[in-house]
Amino acid sequence: MTAAAPPDWRATLRGAVRPPLRQRRFWVVQVLVILLVALHAGAALGGWLRPLGIPAAATLPLLLLPVLYASLNFGLPGSLATAAWVTALMIPTLALSDAAPARWVDAGQLLALDAVAAFVGQRIAREGAARWQAAAAARAHQLAEARYRALFGSNHAPILVTDAGGSVAEANPAAVRLFGRDPRGLTVAALLGPGTTAEREGRPGAVLTLQGPDGAARALRVETTTVDPGGAVRQVVLQDITGELRDQHRVQSYAARVVNALEEERRQLAEVIHDEALQMLIHLGRRLEGLAGSPSLPPDTGLALIEAARQAMTISSDLRTLVQGLRPSVLDDLGLVAALPRLGRDVERTAGIPVTMEMPDRVPRWPTPVELACYRIAQEALGNVAQHARATRAVVRLQDRGGQAHLLVADDGVGFRVPPTPEAGQLGLVGMTERATGLGGRVRMRSSPGRGTVVALTLPARAPGPGAGVAGAPRPVPAASR
Repeated sequence: MTAAAPPDWRATLRGAVRPPLRQRRFWVVQVLVILLVALHAGAALGGWLRPLGIPAAATLPLLLLPVLYASLNFGLPGSLATAAWVTALMIPTLALSDAAPARWVDAGQLLALDAVAAFVGQRIAREGAARWQAAAAARAHQLAEARYRALFGSNHAPILVTDAGGSVAEANPAAVRLFGRDPRGLTVAALLGPGTTAEREGRPGAVLTLQGPDGAARALRVETTTVDPGGAVRQVVLQDITGELRDQHRVQSYAARVVNALEEERRQLAEVIHDEALQMLIHLGRRLEGLAGSPSLPPDTGLALIEAARQAMTISSDLRTLVQGLRPSVLDDLGLVAALPRLGRDVERTAGIPVTMEMPDRVPRWPTPVELACYRIAQEALGNVAQHARATRAVVRLQDRGGQAHLLVADDGVGFRVPPTPEAGQLGLVGMTERATGLGGRVRMRSSPGRGTVVALTLPARAPGPGAGVAGAPRPVPAASR
């Protein structure tokens, strides 16, 4: 139900000339006006009250009674109509009166009566409009309160309303089910744990883990809003995101398995090409070179064999480059500090862009997934520099700070507008983000048109245990010189 709009002043003026003719009480008032006017006419013209010592002018103020009654009961339309009726009935008396002073007294009182009728009627109308607005506001407030109560009670998310002292004043049924009891009277810190401070509650998107009455752990996102302008009363909404996090973990786990499977396929393919096809081509090229030098062959045949040997060596060089792109052996053998400079030299050779490597002299070996993620992200970033950036130089910086791997790739190219989310960007950005997220890290990208691009990677470089394969225990490896 919606409240109707209050009447405006134009409508009020139009209604002022429309007296309530259909109401019996209005006509009773008009009959009383006739009787009082008749009394005044008899006193003024016939001298009815002269034996009693009452002057005729004393009867005219009695007409205020019906005017005021009409104002209080019928508002401005009733007061104006009654005053007009009084004026119309008084005109004959004023015209027939012989005494000029009495006539002017009656006329003055009549004007005062009309003024009182207009003033009182207008005030009554204004107060009526104010009462109407107050009633409409009260109805709207009641409606909003009813809607809030309905949402508050039916919401599946637990909701707590705290008072100025920080104690729970209200809790919806979902909150009672979450805590297994009525939490009213308890503080939020007592319900959510001693580590839950007001700052944590107020931080947007803060997530905490709470064990429910059934013993199951639930992940809750805490959203706090202030209810009153002073900020003393707050509403705490606890959104259960256990299923959301479970699905997110499942997706990340699947993505990590896909990446690991892809890397394993690359490694196996690189090994097959390197150990079989590449070695056979190199052997074939050398055999052809040996046959071409035989003195028993015709010169044309020798030249053809030399050309075939050169082609075999070219194909083997291309295969070696392909093997390095699939899975560089130097990454597994010597680590990231040896593989990144070689990657930079490849960019310099193919795109002509100088790449500066900034790495400490000694860097511990990190777990294979961490080194591989750093290498692939650097490979993707430098590939974008070579293909799209139109840069004059690039910088690759690798650091080990407090057990975390920090990789930075920057260029001075044309830059671009970074999408609001990785999913809205190119596939390469999505791949970098997924690789970092799967290992508990993150990728940040800063760029703008004409300002170059910076790709910053942070990964937790957890030290592997003994016997961890190629990752092994951390061992210092000197950075490769360029």
